[in-house]
Amino acid sequence: MNLKMLEEVSSVRAISSRERHMVEYLKQKLTNYKIDGLHCVIAWPEQEDANLPKLMFCTHQDEVGFIVEEICGRFLRLHPFGSIWPHLVVGDLCTLETSDGRVLTGVISSPSSHAMPEADKKYTVKPDCIYLDLGIDADDVTKLGIKIGDMCCPKADYMPLANPKYVLNKAFDDRSGCYVGLEVLGQKLPHENNLYWAFSSQEEPGLRGARTVTDMVRPDLAFALDATLAGDTLFDDNGVTLGGGVILCCIDSNTLPNRSLLKWVEGLCKKHNIKYQYSVFNRGGTDSGNIHKSLGGIVNMSLGIPARYMHCNHSVVNTDDLAACIELCSWIIKEFKANTLEEILKL
Repeated sequence: MNLKMLEEVSSVRAISSRERHMVEYLKQKLTNYKIDGLHCVIAWPEQEDANLPKLMFCTHQDEVGFIVEEICGRFLRLHPFGSIWPHLVVGDLCTLETSDGRVLTGVISSPSSHAMPEADKKYTVKPDCIYLDLGIDADDVTKLGIKIGDMCCPKADYMPLANPKYVLNKAFDDRSGCYVGLEVLGQKLPHENNLYWAFSSQEEPGLRGARTVTDMVRPDLAFALDATLAGDTLFDDNGVTLGGGVILCCIDSNTLPNRSLLKWVEGLCKKHNIKYQYSVFNRGGTDSGNIHKSLGGIVNMSLGIPARYMHCNHSVVNTDDLAACIELCSWIIKEFKANTLEEILKL
């Protein structure tokens, strides 16, 4: 695996509806692609064969973050894009990018515990009270070109942890999935299908790009691939573990997978000795939530990559899980052929 590429793709700054840097990064990595009106990038077959079925994978480019909502003297009030718990971001670093391309680093302002009444320590900052401190004076705002609507991204440094299989950075939701896609596409696998890999936009605020890419591709079979909350910490308990393998998603708040498809994917994991595990959630969701409801209904399910501490500056994934996900996606591509969907639906 090319872990330098994992570092690169997870370090790109790109929140929902401001995916420009990810689009440019993907254009450098892909040889043939289409871009839709929402800036989704779709790796497209160089020659489509009308006699072969269409297989689509979907991973989202966007990360959670903020835009500048209000300029308050020397501080900037931020508006969250995506589900962000303020408790996880106060005191963390963020980068603000101005409309003319300047990149400024600041810290999310927080109350000082030294001056805080004991009763207030039980509460966290309200979502509408998140402020960025760039270390500026009020008159610097105009000089630096800071405007309402400017993008603000979590800032982190990619690093392996004590066990180097565990790696840390921002935005593994869902740049880990984008990384898997780039690794799989780079193998140039032999396949008997029309293969599309969609890097969707605006997943965090409502799975928006998933609808447009599905409309463009019109797949016969589709998989969403996304980071999935790991439950192996002292604060989360859901059965999903780092190092437990690729996740087969049985339910989330938006999607019930096609049962026959789930059985087929289980069979591939067993046949090729791919380590896998299950997720059973009643919250959260993936691009599958819009994929399966598109057109006349798409045979679809979600695959997951376990991740700790999602939607904050520092998330953690395990490279063994990435390898298992790459292997499973590769076998899906190699084994999905002209009559496979009909066989799957008989299971």
